[in-house]
Amino acid sequence: SLYNSLNEIEKASTTAVGIGGVQNNNTILSWESFARPYYYWIGWFYLGGLVLQTFSLVLGLYRLKLQRTKNLNQVPKFWMRRMETLKAELGIVKEVSFQFSENILVPFTVGFLKPVILFPLSAINQLNTEQVEAIVLHELAHIKRHDYLLNILQRMMEIILFFNPVSWMLAKEIKAEREFSCDDLVLQHTEKPLIYARALAIIEEHRVTVNSLVMAASGNQKHELLTRIQKITNMKTQNTNPKPRLLALAG
Repeated sequence: SLYNSLNEIEKASTTAVGIGGVQNNNTILSWESFARPYYYWIGWFYLGGLVLQTFSLVLGLYRLKLQRTKNLNQVPKFWMRRMETLKAELGIVKEVSFQFSENILVPFTVGFLKPVILFPLSAINQLNTEQVEAIVLHELAHIKRHDYLLNILQRMMEIILFFNPVSWMLAKEIKAEREFSCDDLVLQHTEKPLIYARALAIIEEHRVTVNSLVMAASGNQKHELLTRIQKITNMKTQNTNPKPRLLALAG
């Protein structure tokens, strides 16, 4: 009868589900049995990685703290006034210091509550006023976006997930997008994108010229810089070697 047929189908389905459940449970148990002898070493590996990564973060923050107090030169009042004007344009109300540093090769910002923009003293004579303003505006964009704090939080997440290659790639993309966002903010406040692009190129060439060790280890960063310059100036190129483009912009 129809009733008996439905009962047989239901029993067959239940049996199939039961068999599948047993197979799945057996698969899970087999993997667990395989991994159980290695739990001890996996735990120590993860703990060791956490310690090393945390030490690297603390050491980096300590070095940044030294940079904001060591071998600094007060900038002229002209630049302080210009920075205050740029702060007003971006709507930044917190106190921001601006210092020339003898120890660095690229500009960067240190601190969250009382940020300090550090500019390489050795590069200041290679840039004109508009180019320096564009670079300072980029650093102020980081301050406006609270990138210093966000970068520390990101590094903490990278420490927790240090074993996962996907987290490395994601962190790299986030850092690149952070720079692109600041570049976009700069372009909203300047009518000459090429001046900003050329300033970035001069800073990069200065960095690799002063320190030959950096030249040997900065290939990826050059490609990232070229991507930023292309986005800024809307230049399309088939050249896979960024150095000629950087030299052309710096000239």
